[in-house]
Parts: sequence; C-alpha cells; structure tokens
Amino acid sequence: MTEYRWSTTLDRGIDLFGETPGQQLEAELLTAFQQQPARIHSTIESVGAQILAGANIRNGWAIVRKRIRDAPEDVVVQDSTQTERKIVNARRWLHNAGCYVDMEADVMDELFGQQGMLRDHDSEQLRAEMAEAWRQERKRGVAAEAEHLAYMAKVKADRARIEQAKKDRLAELDAIQAKGAK
Repeated sequence: MTEYRWSTTLDRGIDLFGETPGQQLEAELLTAFQQQPARIHSTIESVGAQILAGANIRNGWAIVRKRIRDAPEDVVVQDSTQTERKIVNARRWLHNAGCYVDMEADVMDELFGQQGMLRDHDSEQLRAEMAEAWRQERKRGVAAEAEHLAYMAKVKADRARIEQAKKDRLAELDAIQAKGAK
C-alpha cells in the first residue's frame, strides 16, 4: 500500500508551481486529499509535468483545483501496474536464477511463500503461468548445468594429464641425473 503525506505532496506542488496555494485553496485541497490522496498527488504531478514540458500555465494550483472539482469524486480504479511489475520481476528471476532451481515446489515457495515476491497476488492462474514459465526456463538451466559438468570433467582430465606430464618429466630428469652420476 502506498503512503501519502500531505506535507510532502504540498511541498512537491510548491516546488513544481513555484508558489504556495492560498489559504482557502490549501484547506480545500487538504479536505480532498483526506478522501483521495492518490488522486490529489497524481493531479499535482500531472500539472507539474505539463509546466515542466513548457505548457502555458500561470497558476498550477488553480488548474489542480479545477481538475479536482470537475472530476467525479467516486472514480475508483484498480492500479495493476505494481502487480504487473512484480510479475515481470518474477519472470526475470526465473530467467536469471530460477532456471537453476531443480524443484518446482522450491520455485513456488520463492515466488508465493512468506517472503515471495508474488505472495500478495497469489492465484491458481498465476501459479500455473509461473510454473509453466519455470519449466521453459528450467530447460536452459539443465543445459547450462550439463555444460558446466562437461567443462569440469574436461578440467579434471586436463589436470590429471598435466600431473602425469609432470611425473613423466620428473622421471626423465631423474633418469638423466642417474646416468650422469655413473
């Protein structure tokens, strides 16, 4: 849940508009802020963005007041951007790290468990989507693990060959030294 503070929102508006609202307007905005803080905050940001973009706005606070008065008060929307962002982050985790987790239950716990990034958005549909995404990414993880094991086997064989070459060379040097001592 997002937290809004009137003092912070008011200060942001003052920074954007270069002036304070009048006492009566501030009281009106504070009343509206108590009912719909996100709406007031986003309206101030929107007007500020227009000013920064070069719009010919002489009094930002007056525009904010007009928009607040003109818009119906009972507008309720569900903001899904935070949910979508978490799903995108979960997919990134599956791609970058989750592909190396070998058990689906561990992946589901990582995503939906007590500390999971999707715990607040848990649904059967989302679980099914994430499980399918993990199965697809897991193929890549298995291939990377196999490649790593093959590489490590090669490294081990190379080390054994080098050790054997050292022993052979030392044996040659010992034989040369033994001939020279006779």
